[in-house]
Amino acid sequence: MVEVAQDDCKANPKLFERLLEDAEKPLYPNCKNFTKLYALVKLYNLKGRYGWSNKSFSELLSLLGDMLPVNNELPLSMNELKDASSYPTCGASRWKVNIRGTKKSEGVPAKVMWYFPPIPQFKRTFQSSKITKDLIWHAQGGEFDGKMCHPSDSPSWKVIDHRWPDFAVEPRNLRLVISADGINPHSSLSSRYSCWLVVMITYNLPPWLCMKRKFMMLSLLISGPQQPVNDIDINLAPLIEDLKTLWELGVEAYDAYQREVFTLRDVLLWTTNDFPAYGNLSGCIVKGYFACPICGPETYSHRYLHVRHNLDVMHIEKNVCESIIEYLSNVDAVEVPSSTNVDHKVGVPIPGGHITEVDSNLLLQAHHYVLENTTIIQPYIEEHIKWLKLNNPHQSKRQKWLQEEHMRTFTHWLRKKVEVAIADKEPISKTLRWIAHGPTHYVSKYHGYVINGCYYNTKNRDEVRVTHNSRVSIVATIMQVSSAKDKNPVLGELCFYGIITEIWDLDYTMFRIPVFKCN
Repeated sequence: MVEVAQDDCKANPKLFERLLEDAEKPLYPNCKNFTKLYALVKLYNLKGRYGWSNKSFSELLSLLGDMLPVNNELPLSMNELKDASSYPTCGASRWKVNIRGTKKSEGVPAKVMWYFPPIPQFKRTFQSSKITKDLIWHAQGGEFDGKMCHPSDSPSWKVIDHRWPDFAVEPRNLRLVISADGINPHSSLSSRYSCWLVVMITYNLPPWLCMKRKFMMLSLLISGPQQPVNDIDINLAPLIEDLKTLWELGVEAYDAYQREVFTLRDVLLWTTNDFPAYGNLSGCIVKGYFACPICGPETYSHRYLHVRHNLDVMHIEKNVCESIIEYLSNVDAVEVPSSTNVDHKVGVPIPGGHITEVDSNLLLQAHHYVLENTTIIQPYIEEHIKWLKLNNPHQSKRQKWLQEEHMRTFTHWLRKKVEVAIADKEPISKTLRWIAHGPTHYVSKYHGYVINGCYYNTKNRDEVRVTHNSRVSIVATIMQVSSAKDKNPVLGELCFYGIITEIWDLDYTMFRIPVFKCN
């Protein structure tokens, strides 16, 4: 019988492959007496023996479909058996149709998707004793130290263990994550073609393995040219069906490490996507007033949502915070505490610093900032600006040139002026002498500093602490313009916000001044 069917299907090998699949596919889950092909052959025999019409046979198929368990494979009508050129759910053509919608291009599919079933891949994974040993690593670790070093330390993982202890008792059961995103396979920035990938990651593995390429399992490849957007649930249907089978029933797999057969199950812990794909997969709103996944109507605070979608911050940072990040990234300020007075000690560093040589341009910028914020230097700043106006009457009419020239030349001008005053035996205080000379090229860097009783930390120190003290602000006098075409900038005060990345202790030989390097 198989040989005869193969001869009849020589012109269409895919049809023969489908017949073989139907010969092995049960009529409904856990059906042991009938496969899909066997049931259809028996029904066709009855139809031919008793001369049933197509209409009566279609009604019988519809009735049997309602009587059988859910997810049965029995066709609902004769048209579904005959017409393989349209989708059974929506009735749309499987083949491409011309613009007028009248002519079908037989053999040219309207939509293409490659599906790689995960169950056979999971079975092959456990046939490697080394990988199987790594898959149960999470159950053989030490005690939880309060830090999240692996997904097994997360609340989501522990919720699964608490609610389904029969699942948690088997450490070989898989905890999965799905990530989906679109790519352009033609190495072009054009958005005319979008191919979507759905990748599955197993979080049973240790942290140094779970994100390796060999353990990232490609499950779906959805061909373009258009994005699936909200219809991606249709493409995900076979994957969800296999994952539900693994969760509800499980499959038998051979453990090469312990040399035994066991029932493998799985659970989908998270999905990880950028913000647009998050909306497509979860059905949540990602635009407008209700775009926040936490603040949506009738939702609980995020602290109670243990199992949820994870967001890739790439698009959030780019699309939402791009202007703020760009603004702050251009402010490489070295800030002096507002209460700086070089005649007294301004603060105490937190132990644990180190001495290093810094870039000369950054050091010059830090020194200039100290000069601009020191009281005894203010008369010299005014004198230098007057000197620039006197020697450059035409250029100094432009405020921008005057400020830039002052910043570029003031440090060297002040040092020469103080040296001349000392040579002429004019009364120069030690503070002015050493601050005009400038700091040494070696700077002490600290992770924290106490100034006037207030603790300031760097961003790295804040990451391991409960309270954060690395955010600072400064009101600076800068040139401002009303638009890009404005040719007459004016001086005005503007508040800058930043995060402390480094704390420098500038050494002026006789005293030290702390400054903050911010982003």
